[in-house]
Amino acid sequence: ILQHRLPWHMTPKIGTITNEVFKLTALIMKEDELQPYRNGDVIQRVATISCLKPGKVILTSGDMVKCDVLVLGTGWNRQLTFLDEETVKSRLDLQHDGLWLYRHILPPKAKGLAFVGSNAVTFACPNTSFIQACWLADLLAGVREWPSQEKMIENADQEKEFKRALYPFSTDRGALILANLQHYHDLLLRDMQIDPMRYGGLLGMFCSFVLPVVPSDFEGALLDPDSRAKVEKLKAPAPLIVGAGIALAVLGYHIIGKLI
Repeated sequence: ILQHRLPWHMTPKIGTITNEVFKLTALIMKEDELQPYRNGDVIQRVATISCLKPGKVILTSGDMVKCDVLVLGTGWNRQLTFLDEETVKSRLDLQHDGLWLYRHILPPKAKGLAFVGSNAVTFACPNTSFIQACWLADLLAGVREWPSQEKMIENADQEKEFKRALYPFSTDRGALILANLQHYHDLLLRDMQIDPMRYGGLLGMFCSFVLPVVPSDFEGALLDPDSRAKVEKLKAPAPLIVGAGIALAVLGYHIIGKLI
């Protein structure tokens, strides 16, 4: 609400952060799409439909709204009906809470099949799909050895145990990454022998944790395996260095003051 400067009544009613951060997905809107909400050109009502009458909608809040067109945003269920049941689908680890894959890409028992972008739900889907595509391209090009079936099954079983303990039930739980996206990206990068810590120097680790990671940070390394060992570390931004220096100076002042 604060970030997009929207009306306060649009504040979502959610439960605990530890629960909702692993369940909610978000639509990131462009600035020009948000302006009608700020101007009041689009009127929002936080309620559900109680009943329909000719030319109007009755909401649970008791409000009556004139209505010419009603759009039903019902969501979706991902289907794999395009896969043959006997030869392919029967070999997938498709369970009541989703499709379970190795690294969200490879089905352990269906050789020759891979999923890129379709079984990984994050807050940065284009970036995730790009890294996945490069990860798979490495295998296809013979840059790395294919993981054994035993290793893939073991990893998928660990994913099940972890997610079923952490994420609320969802028919697509096997695809959920969400708030763990950076860890997942780092995992794929390490598989490709790319250091996910892109910043060097004393503040390198701090910068890698607090600054956003964008595709240009790994420019060249993902597309050209031969250049990965030559990728130079990025330098910490000057304002961050100044801010860290001030914070350290203040901390040192207080520590020395207590010692004296």
